[in-house]
Amino acid sequence: MFRTRIRIVVLSTAFAIAAIVALAVYFIARNDVLQREKEQVQAVALVFAENIDPVQIERLMHEKNPSTSNADYKKLHLMVQEIVKNTATFQNPISRASILVPTEHSASSGFDFLVTSRDVENQSQLARVPFHNTDLTFYFQMKKPSSGVSSWEDADGSWMNGYAQIISDSGACIGLAAIEFNQANT
Repeated sequence: MFRTRIRIVVLSTAFAIAAIVALAVYFIARNDVLQREKEQVQAVALVFAENIDPVQIERLMHEKNPSTSNADYKKLHLMVQEIVKNTATFQNPISRASILVPTEHSASSGFDFLVTSRDVENQSQLARVPFHNTDLTFYFQMKKPSSGVSSWEDADGSWMNGYAQIISDSGACIGLAAIEFNQANT
């Protein structure tokens, strides 16, 4: 009887220790994967921003009501669609690529989508659609960091967004290149 109790105590302790170790390993591995994903999304956003022609952005920003038939818009729209399409076979493909510029339409985020790979409600006027921020943790910067990462959750899932500044030839930040990953793939 006494030996049975000792065995139960020893086995219970061993299972408890095994569970604690498994949880610790899980959280360490999870944090490592999330850190690598943050670095990846930030790096992709930086490369994306470097490949955007700031002159095209400036011309579209100066046009009062840019049309989707505008040559600069078409080139940028093709670029954001291609970056999403070219990662479709990756383990964690890009869900959306966007170019954001300071808002003209009172978006709560302070930014408008100049170009986005995702369809928006009004297909006839894709340029300068307000980016309405519903999650306060998702906040872009124009002046502080040159790049960053934000995470948020909504009804469609868990998301990670990397962004990087688009710098004009004069050295001014004129917009942001944004890359979005669905964390469900992680």
